[in-house]
Amino acid sequence: MTGGGPGIMEAAHFGVVFSGRNAAKFDEALAFLKGTPRFPDLDGLIDSDGNVAPDMEGKLIQARDWLAASLKTRSIVEGELPVSLAIPTWLYGAEPTMPFATHYGKYFQNSIREEALVNNSRAGIVYGHGGGGTLREIFQDVELNFYAKQPKDFTPMIFFDKAGFWTSEPDIKGTVVVHDRIKLDQVVPNILRTARLKIDKDDAKVKECLDKIYFGDVYDDIDRILRAHAPTAQSNRAFALNAQPLKVSISRINRA
Repeated sequence: MTGGGPGIMEAAHFGVVFSGRNAAKFDEALAFLKGTPRFPDLDGLIDSDGNVAPDMEGKLIQARDWLAASLKTRSIVEGELPVSLAIPTWLYGAEPTMPFATHYGKYFQNSIREEALVNNSRAGIVYGHGGGGTLREIFQDVELNFYAKQPKDFTPMIFFDKAGFWTSEPDIKGTVVVHDRIKLDQVVPNILRTARLKIDKDDAKVKECLDKIYFGDVYDDIDRILRAHAPTAQSNRAFALNAQPLKVSISRINRA
């Protein structure tokens, strides 16, 4: 489940689509996407007269080519796709919805959308390079883990970080942002260490929780953390599908 947009969200669904399939098909599909890897910024696309702004025509063509490549990529996949859910913003017209999910959801309030994404991600969340919305989701997740009843209910927080985005201070020269970064590798663990010491009162239990917070991009480490938490996530899912939400750890799908 992702927010349904481009970038790492598209990559997540692309990975699901081609999981367990022929490696040659994966390489073929990736080659299509590499031709138009980025979706342009379409803010200001329409002028006050309702027409495409003259300086935006090139970006509109780029956006069309981006979507065409994605649709062509999906068309080479044979058979039924593995299930994945996208919940796009819908609120921001400049951000597109990628086409690799099998199911799409819609919320009319973006804050409720983000709450739903975080509350229902009981297997853990992977955070990519993001902005204000991602920050809100991170600290919603911090709140849930802050009050987790026991260490097994503490869900993994994976800060996917290839270039120090989550582990370095921003580089600002005067009024120019040279490198846009958000350093959270001390803030988030410190907040949750303090909270868990008050709740668990046990160094071993606190370590069990904090070991589920990861900054980096080593696949094996990420896989290990998510797999270790999988039994709890699968149990919660079983209760949810059987309409027994009160049995889900800390009522993650029915919090007021």
